[in-house]
Amino acid sequence: MRAFAAGDEGSLVEAWNRSLRADPTTPGWFRDCVLLDPNFDPEGLRVAVVDGQVVGCAYGVRRLTPLAPGTDLEPEAGWIPFFFVVPEYRGSGLGRRLVEEAVAFLRGQGRVRVDFASYTPNYVLPGADPEAYPEGFRLLERLGFTTLYSPVAMDRSLVGYVTPDDVHGLQAQRESEGYGFRSPRDGELPELIRFAADRFNPDWGEAIRAHRTPARIVIATKDTNAANATEAASAASVTSAASATSAAKTTEAAKAGNAAETGKASEGANSTKTAEDAKAVNAAEAAKASEDANVADATKTAEGNDAGGARIVGFALYGAYRGVGERFGPFGVDPELQGTGLGKILLHLTMTRMRAEGLHSSWFLWTGEQSPAGHLYAKAGYTVTRRFHVMRRTG
Repeated sequence: MRAFAAGDEGSLVEAWNRSLRADPTTPGWFRDCVLLDPNFDPEGLRVAVVDGQVVGCAYGVRRLTPLAPGTDLEPEAGWIPFFFVVPEYRGSGLGRRLVEEAVAFLRGQGRVRVDFASYTPNYVLPGADPEAYPEGFRLLERLGFTTLYSPVAMDRSLVGYVTPDDVHGLQAQRESEGYGFRSPRDGELPELIRFAADRFNPDWGEAIRAHRTPARIVIATKDTNAANATEAASAASVTSAASATSAAKTTEAAKAGNAAETGKASEGANSTKTAEDAKAVNAAEAAKASEDANVADATKTAEGNDAGGARIVGFALYGAYRGVGERFGPFGVDPELQGTGLGKILLHLTMTRMRAEGLHSSWFLWTGEQSPAGHLYAKAGYTVTRRFHVMRRTG
C-alpha cells in the first residue's frame, strides 16, 4: 500500500470499472478531474498494488487553491471523493485500511473534518449510494462517518417533449411585467457569474465561467426601466386627471357667471360671456400644457433610469460539466423572486432548447427531494433515479 505513482493510472481505471460498476470512468476523466486537478497530491491517492496492478484505492484531497475568486482554502475541510476494492479482495480489511490511510493523510494536513463525497468541482457522486454500494456505505458508517443530508438524482425523458401551454401563458404574463428570457450577451457574463456565485454557490459561478456555449444558457432578466416607466406613467395619469378636473371646474364657474348675467342688457351680457369664455379656454390650455409637461417629465425620469437596464434575476444551463449536453444545471432564481414562476419558465425553456438539439433526456445528480426545486422538477416530469448520503467524519 503506497501513494499513487506515474504508471498506475491504467490499472487504476481498470480496477475502478471492475469495482464501481454503476459508475464506470474513463482514462480521460481520471486525467482531467484527478491528475490535472490543481489540488491533486499523489500522497493523498492511496493505492493497494498486487503484482504491479492496482486492486484498490482511496483518494484524500484538500484545497491547495481556492475554489473561486474570493473564497478561501477551507483549511479545516478535506474530502474523500471515491474509494474502491476489486471484488476478489473484498472482505480482507483492505477497504478499511485504504480509507483510514486517506483520512490519516488529511489529518496530517490539519483537516479536522472529512466529507464523503461532495468535493467540488470534481466529485464522482454527491455521496454514498447505499443501494449500488451497500458494503461501502456500511464501511463508512463503521469508520465514524454520519449522514449530513440526502440529495437525489433525477431524470426526465425528452422524447416527445412539448412546452406546456401554461408555461407559454406564464411567460407572456411575466414579459408584460418587464421580465425577459434569453441567452446572455458576452458583456453580461461577469454579472451572471457574480450572481450565481454570490446568491448560490461559488462552484456554480465557476461552471458558468468555464462554459463555452452561451446558447446553452438561459437567463431571466428584470427590466428596471419597465418598472420606472410604469410608476412614471401612473404618476402622470394622476396629474393629468387632476388637471382635467381643475379645467372642468373653471369652465363650470364660467358658465355659472354667464347665467348670472342673463338679466343684464344684451350688450353687457355678450361682453361678459366673451370674457368668461376666454377664461375657460385659457384654463383648459393651461391644464393641457401642465399635462404635457408632466408626461415629458415622466418620460425623462424613465430615460434617466435607463443606465440600470435589465438586471439578471435567474439562470438555467445545460452542458456545463465536461460538455455533457444532457446534464442539466446549475439552475437558480433570485430568492426574493421565488414563487413567481420564473424557475418554471427557465426550466421549460431550457428543456425546449435541449430537445431542439436532439437530446433525448435531461438529468442531474443533486437536489433536495422535498425542496422547492425538487417539487418543481417532479411537476415537470422528472423522477428520482438515485439517492445519496453526504457523509462526514469529524475529529
